[in-house]
Amino acid sequence: PLSPVRWLVLAQLQHATPFGFSARRLARGLRVSPSTLAYHLDALERAGFIVRTPCTVHDGRKVWVRLTDVGRYALHRLGGQPSRPPMRSPAIASP
Repeated sequence: PLSPVRWLVLAQLQHATPFGFSARRLARGLRVSPSTLAYHLDALERAGFIVRTPCTVHDGRKVWVRLTDVGRYALHRLGGQPSRPPMRSPAIASP
């Protein structure tokens, strides 16, 4: 099962650029700490819903996060595709 915060991550990523969003932007948008977000991104990546790629333009520490086709399909099946960005709540975002 997909937790509410993981669904919010997927829903946020559907509005990303073709490169995705930076992990920092995701954490800021969801109002969670980077370490909390990393915990959820690890699980989503293991499930095949997202992919993280290093940004080679800078020094390689920045990471892009984007949906995979599996992630898009999961979001669609779970009733994703909101017409506006997802609700952001620190209460939902706790691990």
